[in-house]
Amino acid sequence: MKKILRRSVIVYALIGVFLAGMLAFLISWAVDGRDWVMYSANTHIYTGGKLISGGTITDRGGNTLAKTVDDTRVYSSSQSIRSSLLHTVGDTELFIDRSIQNRFADTLLGYNFITGLHFSSTWDKGNNIQLTVDGDVCAAALEALNGRKGAVCVYNWKTGEIICSVSTPTFDPQNKPDVDASPEKYDGVYVNRVLSGLYPPGSTFKVVTAAAALEYIPDIKTRTFTCDGAYHASDGDVTCTGVHGEIDFETALNKSCNSAFAAIANELGADRLNEQAKKMGFGSTEKVDGIEVSKSSFDASGTGPADLGWAGIGQYTTLTTPFHMMNMMGAIAGGGQGVKPYLIKNVTLPFGIPIQWGSTSKNSRILEESVADTLAEMMRSNVVNNYGTDSFPGLDICAKTGTAEVGGDQEPHSWIAGFVRDEDCPLAFAVVVENGGWGMKSAGPVANTVLQKAKDQLAASGE
Repeated sequence: MKKILRRSVIVYALIGVFLAGMLAFLISWAVDGRDWVMYSANTHIYTGGKLISGGTITDRGGNTLAKTVDDTRVYSSSQSIRSSLLHTVGDTELFIDRSIQNRFADTLLGYNFITGLHFSSTWDKGNNIQLTVDGDVCAAALEALNGRKGAVCVYNWKTGEIICSVSTPTFDPQNKPDVDASPEKYDGVYVNRVLSGLYPPGSTFKVVTAAAALEYIPDIKTRTFTCDGAYHASDGDVTCTGVHGEIDFETALNKSCNSAFAAIANELGADRLNEQAKKMGFGSTEKVDGIEVSKSSFDASGTGPADLGWAGIGQYTTLTTPFHMMNMMGAIAGGGQGVKPYLIKNVTLPFGIPIQWGSTSKNSRILEESVADTLAEMMRSNVVNNYGTDSFPGLDICAKTGTAEVGGDQEPHSWIAGFVRDEDCPLAFAVVVENGGWGMKSAGPVANTVLQKAKDQLAASGE
């Protein structure tokens, strides 16, 4: 009897170990199954290190951006569109991390942890993904950048749909060059600068400092500032690009007066400036359809008066992404609360049944509506009185440029960020041209070209 009992215990113990092992395997399969299936040795998916399978990716108009033909991944028939959307769609080798083909490879292949991959005649094409981007607008952005390194992003600040996302340098994924043979030309070519590029914002950050002033300095609208070419702090000067004399708050933004904004930053103090930057997204985690965006950063803690002044005009140690600046501008356009940008319009099964849709959802409020409205008016005044309305014909643009110093003997980065104040053309945008000089010299014309094309495309589609 004891022998039977002992054997029973052993059997039950073995069953318990088996069940525990099965449970551990199932949990591991659910958690890590995607990575196992996507391993580069899987010849159903890769040949020679290149993706050979997957569904079709299209733009917002249904135009093909990538598909599989005879076990080969092929791209748009337009070289300009192929190159402009390289960092959004992704490359065949999946070197571009923050791209659709990389981050949504399992979706394109029709993978799920219960059934794995399907390779029957019905399923072998995988799922299809339609994006919100417009291929023609992206091609226009690439042409406007004209071989210069940088980034362009545009989204609909009412719906959240990303219309344009372009990063350079780039290449034609259909005819990939030897990028190692031209290291300077292709430096950072696998980096999606819209999502991952961290740049000093320069004077575009004055919008944040202006917002803090409107929040915390009651009489800021009636204040005057005297600019003699610098803000003279006890520990050094914050130089200005001009000698503006006596100017008010709005004119200080119009003239992008470093002296005035350094003085405002010092009156606010590091704590309030830190708080305002945090409210407006600096240091926060942002994602696009689950793809993470590099964190923008601002920290004026422990600074002396001169460094605090530099921080208030977007220099010092401040860094931001084009995506973050675009998102922030969308929030100002939306009265202080923006909508979340998204890239995936829908996902459909091989035979057309939709299984996922993009949708409009609100971000957290970053500004009181009255503050956002005042900023919008000031940014519109900036365009009218500084850049000139002929710089953006037919567009009710509110914007701020930036000339971000990068040190050494390099030319500064050229920035512009803003939005179209038009319910029928609700576009928020950010453009950075690396080492492009003054904002309106390089980034401004790029923004105008892209926005004009986006406006035409929206009108043609009836949106």
